[in-house]
Amino acid sequence: MLSFFVIIMTVQAQSGEETEEGKITFLTSENVYVHFPGTANIRIGDTLLREEAGRLMPCLIVTQKSSRSCVSYPLPSCSPRKGDKIIHRYTVSQSEEAGKEKDTKADSSETKPKPGGMKPMDKMPVKGRTEEEKEKPYFTERIRGRVSLASYSNISSSINDGHRAMARFYLSARHINNSRWSVESYAAYLQNFVQGERPQGYRASFMRVYDMAVRYDADSSFSLLIGRKINRRMSSLGAIDGLQAEKHFGRIYTGAIVGFRPDINNYGFDSRLLQYGAYAGMISPGHGPRNETTLGVLEQRNGGHIDRRYAYLQHSATLMKGLHLFSSAELDFYSSLNGVTSSTPRLTNFYLSMRYRINRKWSANISYDARKRVIFYESIKSEVERLLDNDISRNGLRVGARFSPNRKTSTGLSYSKRFQADGLNRSDNVNAYLRLSDLPGIGGSLYLAYNFNQSAYLRSNIGSIRFSHSIVKNKANASFYYRYVNYKYLSFERSNPGQHYIGVQTNTKLSGSLSLGLLGELSLRQGQNNVRVNTRLIKRF
Repeated sequence: MLSFFVIIMTVQAQSGEETEEGKITFLTSENVYVHFPGTANIRIGDTLLREEAGRLMPCLIVTQKSSRSCVSYPLPSCSPRKGDKIIHRYTVSQSEEAGKEKDTKADSSETKPKPGGMKPMDKMPVKGRTEEEKEKPYFTERIRGRVSLASYSNISSSINDGHRAMARFYLSARHINNSRWSVESYAAYLQNFVQGERPQGYRASFMRVYDMAVRYDADSSFSLLIGRKINRRMSSLGAIDGLQAEKHFGRIYTGAIVGFRPDINNYGFDSRLLQYGAYAGMISPGHGPRNETTLGVLEQRNGGHIDRRYAYLQHSATLMKGLHLFSSAELDFYSSLNGVTSSTPRLTNFYLSMRYRINRKWSANISYDARKRVIFYESIKSEVERLLDNDISRNGLRVGARFSPNRKTSTGLSYSKRFQADGLNRSDNVNAYLRLSDLPGIGGSLYLAYNFNQSAYLRSNIGSIRFSHSIVKNKANASFYYRYVNYKYLSFERSNPGQHYIGVQTNTKLSGSLSLGLLGELSLRQGQNNVRVNTRLIKRF
């Protein structure tokens, strides 16, 4: 033990670990700006820390810097706020100590940033900056993507076999070549292989483009996007084919969209479905909990006529430590019935959820939603009157709790209920699970789950057990599972016989970015043997 401390003291004498403190001065939708007394010891790619529950936790990754400030992006596990103290930890050898004081004095002579936040990096004073820092680009290229090929086969002893193949492509190329331009794309292609005669109108192949857009960042506060993209400020709208713009003014932001809705049948482009709107929002300032509120107004058309006009509100907040809230609502204020238009408000959607992490072991959640069917007055002219006569609100309630006494054990229980005023479409669902990791003697993990569901016409019970174990550490793993399904149609007196599923699944990393997944499953029911075989090859870059 004594020798251990001697070694530590010797290392510290030769190379000491030091820290320097900064402060978050400004945030945008993508970047976090941190001010330091000096940045001579900070390098691009360094991890900045923030104190959480008495511990220093990784929070930000440095992408650019000036002589006194850094641009960074937050890690998924961190939620930085303006005013937060940020720590940079670094190692300084004795040979560097002599130059450290000189660098600090040089930094102190530079012009301080004006109160109220940092300027964009390309507009910051360059006095005192080194030639290397002057050549640093404002944006940093980050490219990642994934290509996957999959096959799905069902081999049955009683019906025709079914086979299909799917290819998926995902790309996120942010700030290509350190420029202001970015590209995002996600698409999937499906091919069915059908035996025998095909039904009339049957399509064997499908191409779906879910995301394909080009983005231009004029600076850290203004961006333009063109193409197909879901806007997270108005996520309930779905994909938008067109132009989107967003501008930040400190804590306040505004945005606008103009474009088209995808075709509801094939998800293709449809120039008849014009839509446009605007929104504004605010992000809470300071050290307190992070809150965000967005209010927007949208109009959707069909062939030049108004199809829907509505306002929406979405709000997320941290009410106290561990307690998070999210809510959203939609209010339609346009209707057209038998040639008569009206602007009478109609609440079509309301959703509220709360999640509370009581402590490290316990967490709970509750959510409630109430929604009416959205009426598109031009798209479904012939059905409008009937739908409004039966304008029933569908409601849902969900509660759940999770308990993790230690890192190796977790269990959870949830209950959800769906109901509406006329008593139809009701359902009750109970789900429970138990997960045990690092099993004594054999290793691996065990997962047990049970689900009960009862609706107006069906009652089902599903129980499953899965055992997973690593075959080659960090290279390959396998899972073995069994699932039993028993269901009963309430209109019949006799219960259906249970169905048994036995399967094995493996995932193998062929290289650092290439992986292969295989699944084989046997289904047994009333003497019928069905085999399911799935394969999936994934390449990441």
